[in-house]
Amino acid sequence: MNPPCIDRLARFLLTSAVLCLAIAGASEGAPLRLSGDSLRKLCGTDWYTVSVMGKVAGYASHKARLVTEGGRNYLEVVERAVVQIAITGPTLKIESEQMTRLDDSLRPVVIRLYENEMGREKITEATVAADGLRVTVTAPNTHETKTLSITDHFGSDLQLWPELIAGKLKLGDSRTVEVFRPEVDEMDDDIITVLALPTPTDGRYKLGSKSARMGVEAFTYLLPDGTIVRQEAPGLLDMILARVTEQEALSASTSPLKISNSIKADRAIPDTVALTDLSLIARGRAESPASYIPSSPRQRVTAQPDLSAALKIVRRPFSGAAARLPIADPNLAEYLKPTEVAQSDNPEIIKTAREIVGNETDAWKAAVALNKWVFDHMVKVESEPQPVTALEVLHSMRGCCSEHATLLAALARAVGLPSQFVTGVVYKNGAFWYHAWDKVYVGEWVDMDPTWDETTINVGHIELACGSLDELSMARMNLATGRTIGALDLIVKDWRPR
Repeated sequence: MNPPCIDRLARFLLTSAVLCLAIAGASEGAPLRLSGDSLRKLCGTDWYTVSVMGKVAGYASHKARLVTEGGRNYLEVVERAVVQIAITGPTLKIESEQMTRLDDSLRPVVIRLYENEMGREKITEATVAADGLRVTVTAPNTHETKTLSITDHFGSDLQLWPELIAGKLKLGDSRTVEVFRPEVDEMDDDIITVLALPTPTDGRYKLGSKSARMGVEAFTYLLPDGTIVRQEAPGLLDMILARVTEQEALSASTSPLKISNSIKADRAIPDTVALTDLSLIARGRAESPASYIPSSPRQRVTAQPDLSAALKIVRRPFSGAAARLPIADPNLAEYLKPTEVAQSDNPEIIKTAREIVGNETDAWKAAVALNKWVFDHMVKVESEPQPVTALEVLHSMRGCCSEHATLLAALARAVGLPSQFVTGVVYKNGAFWYHAWDKVYVGEWVDMDPTWDETTINVGHIELACGSLDELSMARMNLATGRTIGALDLIVKDWRPR
């Protein structure tokens, strides 16, 4: 069995954080129309280093220019980010570039995000139309279009700039704006608050912003002319963007960020398959793990007076009460639907799943067959850094834990078994390794690990987050799991053999 990896988690955090850090705000009342000269004052180029966990790992740039088209003036903003990380094996390079074209009220009319993750390209384009925001996503084996509803509060971060430059912002002022998140192809609400005004000793504004749906919180420091000099996202691996010269920014991309894909245990644990339960103390370095490690029927989390939590993981075998296929409970519809990642409506995935399950209608037996098939047929690799969908995994039949879990989730949904993707850590060889597995509903939720051929997982698995396989839920899971990287210690208390 090979050690699991966190390549996808780290890449998502580093890419999305750079794009999500920008503050957001909207002017109250009727939109302010700016002249060409006023728009021109917002033009220019700024460069930033990107630091993660206290180390510079890449750079970002913000370029704004005036564009005249069809007799109308637009502000075109291009934000680019390049980050390098090293977990195991070669350095991984992530590049992203977002272009936003804004009208003279600084409201977006076109948004285009280009992402290149180790050669896998994805383009998300969104255009404002009469019926809403028309979104097109193009990636390997994927071309999807949809229309999202937008409200009168739809806007951009720059709509706050005229008030800021005019000195009209007051301490405690708050704005809410509806924004489009191209990283997850969904709408979101950002709430921005003025936390500090310029003083003789610190001539910067401090603004705080929080995403309603993704939960990302950021702090932005600006000069009175609107120039962003620093941005911080404590919950995203302590990410910081600091304004520097172009030369300083470009030179920062030469050294990758090194991230550990495990949490070392303070002492060895016997074979976790042979244990009935396992007790640990989880100690956070900045916040209590009880705030981000979830409780579940197999995992009890109890907050302690200090920055720690008591964890007790118990073996939870299947009760034996299996449902019949297909499961059509409307309360489980979210975990049955096809997504961009788990294309359970794809003919190839449906055909494969039905061949594996055959005429079986017992949900538990069908889930066991699918889990076994994924384990038996997939080639195990220590790290497969490119992000892939279930269909791509089916074509290659190789991967680490993420690919195993993604394929099982899609195959399960294809035959009417609700499924969830789980991120967490699992004990092996003296450490808890970042890992992924599945929950499959067979009449009750059962945790299955197709990478390790476990139909009910052992007590060495600690869940950190779980959810459906759409882009938004995956983002939430990655953000939740990312809070533990470099910030969590696990101390073994005791265990009980079976």
